[in-house]
Amino acid sequence: MEWLSLLPLYLMVALMSSRRLRFVPLFVLAAVVATVTNISWLLPYLGAPEDSDLLQVLTQPSFSVVGNGLAGALAIWGLVRLARSGSSREKMARSLIRRRDYYGAAEIYLQMGSTRRALELFRRGRAWSRAAEAALDLGLEEEALHQIRLARELTVQDLEGDPPI
Repeated sequence: MEWLSLLPLYLMVALMSSRRLRFVPLFVLAAVVATVTNISWLLPYLGAPEDSDLLQVLTQPSFSVVGNGLAGALAIWGLVRLARSGSSREKMARSLIRRRDYYGAAEIYLQMGSTRRALELFRRGRAWSRAAEAALDLGLEEEALHQIRLARELTVQDLEGDPPI
């Protein structure tokens, strides 16, 4: 019965934006499973016959454990999916990271205002000049200087090496 009392909270969390409306059925299903599982506590007070087969099934400890476990798993699954859902930019950035396009993902994070994450991705993508710019935006002068040195070393190595064919 305690899951049912949390239903408004689940709905409020799920309805934070209309794009997340697709998660409501998971929370509703979790609440329904929890209610059915724990209804045996209320049936005697509602005047249900104590010798009914339904009451015998609902009062089994294994039914209660499995039902509450299933309800909890559904609620957690809904929360995880809700937490992992993001804007289309975030999804695009994660897709670029999976394809190891760190520079492209970093540019998207910069557009979203997440400069620290962009700096990390510029480093992973060895885009030292852009990493230096991001470090300066964050006020990390020493880090920016380090990134500029790495960019210069890369340029010097390119000039000293064999010219491209």
